[in-house]
Amino acid sequence: MFDMMTLVGWFLAGSLAAMPQQSGGDSTVTARPVRFFSPGTGSTMIEGTSEIQLGGFVGQGATSRYRVEVAIADSAGLELVRNSWLREVPTEAARAPGASAIESFGFAAVPGRYRITVRATAEGREARERSMEVGAFGVRPLVSDLLLATASREAADTSSPAPGEIRRGRLVLRTAPVPHLTFAEAGLTYYTEIYPWPGFTGAEMQLALEVFSEAGRSMIRAAAQPRRLGSAGGVARGTMDLSGLPAGQYRLRATITVGDSTGRVESPFSMGPVRQVVTATAAATPAPGPFDEVNELVLDSMYAPLVVLAQASELGTYDNLTVDGKRRFLTEFWRRRDPTPNTPDNPLRDTFYRGVRYANQTFREGGAAQIPGWRTDRGRVYLKHGQPLETFRRPQANPRAFEVWLYTQSGRARYYAFYDNTNLGHYRIAGTNDISETGFDQNQPNNWISALTQDQQLRTDILNFIQR
Repeated sequence: MFDMMTLVGWFLAGSLAAMPQQSGGDSTVTARPVRFFSPGTGSTMIEGTSEIQLGGFVGQGATSRYRVEVAIADSAGLELVRNSWLREVPTEAARAPGASAIESFGFAAVPGRYRITVRATAEGREARERSMEVGAFGVRPLVSDLLLATASREAADTSSPAPGEIRRGRLVLRTAPVPHLTFAEAGLTYYTEIYPWPGFTGAEMQLALEVFSEAGRSMIRAAAQPRRLGSAGGVARGTMDLSGLPAGQYRLRATITVGDSTGRVESPFSMGPVRQVVTATAAATPAPGPFDEVNELVLDSMYAPLVVLAQASELGTYDNLTVDGKRRFLTEFWRRRDPTPNTPDNPLRDTFYRGVRYANQTFREGGAAQIPGWRTDRGRVYLKHGQPLETFRRPQANPRAFEVWLYTQSGRARYYAFYDNTNLGHYRIAGTNDISETGFDQNQPNNWISALTQDQQLRTDILNFIQR
């Protein structure tokens, strides 16, 4: 179970809580949180489940793997908590029509509004996610949200709930964002908590239950049941036998009356044929990636050289991310460029960072600026194209040292000429026929060749070199 029991966001202002609302996302992932109040602390325990349709997560082997992430952000968009875990499901079971897996999550929150995002990512496939907003209770409510389940059990205090289960005290309820009953298993378990006002000494409580169709038609109505409620509040729980209810989408409404106060809560469920719910198991944790165990300073140093090969639109969000967000950014950046996605290695990524190390060792420019090698003109060209096929170097040329790099691997000769513009080893690009490099006269090599040397024979040698 995704367990975040630490309170988050104590600085948030109190407000009346709103019911959870699902917003953007993909139908592959659905989720629903349920809120319970803690009178002693004034906080809200938000429990929830998500359901993942497995059709888009089927692999080729005997098992299919996917990662589940749950992120919690406050009303200003600041990410407070993120947790993730790997799952494995039998591929054969996952291929069954409508097969799905259920996950659980939970966190404690002080009054305020939050955005919960549940993301599922299968190996080699696009991530699918669902976001929803939920408000933690700002004042003591009379009742909690209504939790519906297809089964319940008593459990020892030390046992942990399984995926798809929510625990309240020793009671563990098997649930889903929309619990699904079948014609053979038509028992719907309900659970809600009652929190009477301070100074309450106990009274009789009335509980009324009613089932509504998707169109709002009342289908089943249970007579109000009187129950004794103690001074500390209590729980309204039970199971309704809904045998004979036609297939469809429904809502159960619970109306609880204590004295002159009434609380009304409702929650969805469905009825129909048996669905395949696949039991997901924890996947073996892969070896740490290159971004998993380094600090933020190192992450930033691994991000900076990406300007050499990335589109500008890919890099705009990095600086605003948390440390974990930066790790995920770099991991995802290179995942999209992995030529061998079914192996733990990424040869393109590894080659690039070897190139960064080489450029920093070979092309670093000293002085007050201390420019790392990858940021120099020679380092940038090296990272984009690798070692040149041939070089033409004149380190003692007058008036300045220069070198020309020639690449012919792509079938079209491409050259880059660099000159030492300070005579202190600070090389700048003088000319090239690469149209992605700006600020140079691409069609007039004699212009920059003349700036490199006054030696006519040397000019001819340079021109012959680049015209091969």
